[in-house]
Amino acid sequence: MLFVFSMIDALGLKLFVLYLMERSIFLAVYAQKKIKAYFFF
Repeated sequence: MLFVFSMIDALGLKLFVLYLMERSIFLAVYAQKKIKAYFFF
């Protein structure tokens, strides 16, 4: 039973990390576009 819970927990953690990475990549790209727009215009 505990093993199943730890598996679910590991999966949830992996998904959470992926979600955070996706968000940080999105924010980095967005910030880069903002900075480029700021410098060029």
